[in-house]
Amino acid sequence: MEQKLERVMRRDDEGKLVPEKHLYRRKYKAVDGTWTTRYCAKFVDWSGIRRSFRLPANLDGARRKLAELHRRNDADYDFDTDNANRAARGMTFSKWAAECKGKANE
Repeated sequence: MEQKLERVMRRDDEGKLVPEKHLYRRKYKAVDGTWTTRYCAKFVDWSGIRRSFRLPANLDGARRKLAELHRRNDADYDFDTDNANRAARGMTFSKWAAECKGKANE
């Protein structure tokens, strides 16, 4: 798969192009030959752990989500609790498939 990861650039007050902090654009060629663009955030959080987050597919939404992530980081938010809560939420496809397989074998 052909892909590119590049910093998102913006114009500053003087009209010069400057990179936006922590915001990246990922372009990749899909199997059908079309190019897809996605955005991601990469930064080191308040506890020193390198984080990478998927962002919305449009640039304005990606900027809003990045600003929200920065607000959480400034408030010493524990990003690891999101992963723990997601795991504890209950049924996942894997669990469901294992249960169905077990019932089919009975």
